[in-house]
Amino acid sequence: MRKGFTVIELMVVLAIIAMLASILFGATGGCSRSDGHRDGVVTKFAYKGVVFSTWEGELVQGGLRSTGGAGFSSNVWSFSVSDKTVAESIDQLPPDTEVRMFYRQNMMVNPTKGSTTYFVYKVERADGKALDYRPEKEK
Repeated sequence: MRKGFTVIELMVVLAIIAMLASILFGATGGCSRSDGHRDGVVTKFAYKGVVFSTWEGELVQGGLRSTGGAGFSSNVWSFSVSDKTVAESIDQLPPDTEVRMFYRQNMMVNPTKGSTTYFVYKVERADGKALDYRPEKEK
């Protein structure tokens, strides 16, 4: 009677574990846990990354929040954008434009799509006026 695994059997078991982990990561990384919108002013927006480049930004929402005895800080919300058209419309916003961002929150961070769990899929002006966005070639 033999004891232990051969190298081939060990490689097969590790390959199966890796496939199951990637399926689990893919399934939970794409599942939306909530949908909603947030209003504020975009203060930071950049295309960044070394292996996977994504659009990342910060939206300052009105008001202040308590930091647990250390004082107050601004209410900043970090988000990711995977749609190039949405990213271009955010990038072309005039300074201090208040916007409403519609997002989906995923269960986990997926590094190929962004560094947050919040993915913005639509942006509009908070006052209801249309964004005056046209790609450079159409202007």
